[in-house]
Amino acid sequence: MSKSGVDRYLGHSIAINAHIAEVLGNLLSRANVLDIPMYAGWAETLVGTGTTNQTLSKLTLESGTTANSSAKLTNNIPYLNTGNLNFGRLDWDKKLYLIFQVLRYNSVATGISRVQLKDVQTLANLGAKGIGLYIDNLALYGESYGTARATVNLGVTLTSGRHNLILIVHDPSVPKIEWYVNGVLKGTQSTADNIPSGAAADDVSLVFSVENGATAANTRMDLASIWIWQAR
Repeated sequence: MSKSGVDRYLGHSIAINAHIAEVLGNLLSRANVLDIPMYAGWAETLVGTGTTNQTLSKLTLESGTTANSSAKLTNNIPYLNTGNLNFGRLDWDKKLYLIFQVLRYNSVATGISRVQLKDVQTLANLGAKGIGLYIDNLALYGESYGTARATVNLGVTLTSGRHNLILIVHDPSVPKIEWYVNGVLKGTQSTADNIPSGAAADDVSLVFSVENGATAANTRMDLASIWIWQAR
């Protein structure tokens, strides 16, 4: 390659790299991006023999082996809006991605696990605006609430001891919610009553929980790599 050719090549490379940097900056300026820490800020609620553990890379919840035991971790997620709302309240009219990895260690017939982003902190099915993943023993369901709750059967049964990447896309402009498991679309909610919209009624929280029901067996779940992206 001639010197002029090399110069042109280097010039193009510099321009492309600068453009990439600007694209990244533009993307970040148009969205709130939160990398949720595992090791700090989580409030613990235990019933019976339930336990939790927080490490640098993951959260672990165990119901314990006493029947009707449970464990719950909650964390407020502020600043997911542009300043037109109270700083702790989510604007459900903005597109949002919730990304995390989930792992169940074992099969418990009555074991229920939940991963929820919602307006309240209770250990329960969604009863206020929110989105999430509902795990009945090892079967996956999408869960959402606008003015009413609904679940979507994702047709996936977890394998004990294997982690799975979950992506929940909340798109209020359609409206719809999509659930992806390991990069594959597994379910869609398109009923408006079941899709949150408008301003959150209370501070928004991530709520993770496990419970074993009447079965005296330990329901155990890990969560890791939690990210939230929301358009501004």
